[in-house]
Amino acid sequence: MAMPPIPPPGTPGSTQAAVVRIADIGSSGYTSLDEGSRLPAGVGLMATFSVQPIGHVRGGREVPEDDDWGGSEARIELDPKRFTKEALEGLDTFSHAEVVFVFDRVGDGEITYDARHPRGRKDWPKVGIFAQRGKNRPNRIGVSVCRIVRVEGLTVVVGGLDAIDGTPVIDIKPVMSGFAPRGDVTEPAWAKEIMAGYW
Repeated sequence: MAMPPIPPPGTPGSTQAAVVRIADIGSSGYTSLDEGSRLPAGVGLMATFSVQPIGHVRGGREVPEDDDWGGSEARIELDPKRFTKEALEGLDTFSHAEVVFVFDRVGDGEITYDARHPRGRKDWPKVGIFAQRGKNRPNRIGVSVCRIVRVEGLTVVVGGLDAIDGTPVIDIKPVMSGFAPRGDVTEPAWAKEIMAGYW
């Protein structure tokens, strides 16, 4: 069933909060927000909460393209009204960071709520939006692992970040080996093909 469109996070470069809708169906057969708020499953309890960008991507690419992101270098500039340089203290001791951001240029009419062919390629199988990493996601959230080039004050210079200039960033996390996938990583053939020239 199609979900109603989610309000866009704001214009490019805006600090307007992004709105995210979630529905949590617990294993107990109840829909819940917390232990004190329970309704029978199927009632459709919906929580709405806001996420404020911690900063924005500056530089790098200006146009979203599918491939050759490996050579891109950009800056993530934190909001100086909310953070001090201490927020990034120690990040430079890691080689990579996981950056969570918003695809804020994706319009309501471009969102996919069901299945599609990745990149519109009919020679690749039609798969659900949650079985691919396309930008046309219901909550417009992107996640990328990139190289940390250096940290300067409130700025993180990164390499290989597949987000364009002006993109709102909602979190930065260091990549730790302990959080790497446990066991073998398996994927279909089309997933290997789609990434062949991505970096």
